[in-house]
Amino acid sequence: MNQVFEIVDIIAFDIHTSIQPLLNSAVGNPGFVFLFDPADYAKQHTSAAPLPVAGFTLQGLASKRFQSSIFWRQCASILHGPSPDFWKLQIPFHCTPPNWKVEFAPNLPKTRATLIPSIYLSSMGWSTSLHVRVFGSLTSGDLFNLVAHFRNDPSFLVAKSPKRLSDIFKSVAEMLKKKLYVPPPPGDWATTQRYMVVSIAKFKQSSTSSAGTAMSDADRAELHSIILGRQIGIQGFPNSLAKPGFLQVNYNDSDFSLTYFGFGTILWVEGQDRPRRRSTLWCLASNLGACSMYMLSLADFLKITEQTAAPAPNVTELRKGIQFTLSQLGSAYNNRFCREFLHAHRDLKNPSGNPW
Repeated sequence: MNQVFEIVDIIAFDIHTSIQPLLNSAVGNPGFVFLFDPADYAKQHTSAAPLPVAGFTLQGLASKRFQSSIFWRQCASILHGPSPDFWKLQIPFHCTPPNWKVEFAPNLPKTRATLIPSIYLSSMGWSTSLHVRVFGSLTSGDLFNLVAHFRNDPSFLVAKSPKRLSDIFKSVAEMLKKKLYVPPPPGDWATTQRYMVVSIAKFKQSSTSSAGTAMSDADRAELHSIILGRQIGIQGFPNSLAKPGFLQVNYNDSDFSLTYFGFGTILWVEGQDRPRRRSTLWCLASNLGACSMYMLSLADFLKITEQTAAPAPNVTELRKGIQFTLSQLGSAYNNRFCREFLHAHRDLKNPSGNPW
């Protein structure tokens, strides 16, 4: 690829699913019991004021953080009856632990990075998310190395100590289980471990390339390599497209996303020289990251509870609510990525007769 990448967004998250608190809310610590009560869950979401709990600061749907997100606002428009039911929607709470500082070192010359860490709590479990924005002048080889460095190396600093992405997710999970539950904490499933959304937010066209033209197979193969973390080359490109766990969403001849359900998504959008398109693209990565995390967490819950013998009534009710939510989500968040993700993911297909 001949482009020079100047701004790259990388969002990584995990998903932990725990159903025991829904079967027995007594396993929850007092400050967090509202997560497992439908009425209290909805009540806390309607408050714009931050909720301090056990040293954490929680924010619900009425907070500025959620209201600034197109995805969460449109997701909340889904009606379960005469009004939205925030418990059936399972829109999570944003959680900020005290004095939690994480830094990312790109390990490339003349680059810098900013990082925003977040934790999302719901009745079903939690997700830890790291949103990194990298500024510099990167070749496609640099970007390949950057994503691999992010995914695999001790490239983060926590309290001046080098940590891998998996180390951070593991330490947050251990901390949360101590805060959320009375000992011994219930078991959980780390159903999604290091999912990534990569977005090229700004790049320079080379003198030999032009915006709006179809990308060559060789260049597309490089994007596949970046999200997979291994070089596939032009020879392996057709085989990659044929895999059942792969989704390509085309917005037009030059704009598209590539998704491997076990790894993540890479987003490519042309026309970044237009200010309006560029500002829109910078927030699109956050929306697709939130959308991916949400859909995968709902899919994991449905899959796990499907195997649960004699589930509690609230688990049965929540399953029905989630199935209805998924049947409406592609219309509420009218984004082609969301609709095609729902249609292609094996655990999200037609949970309640999706029309698409």
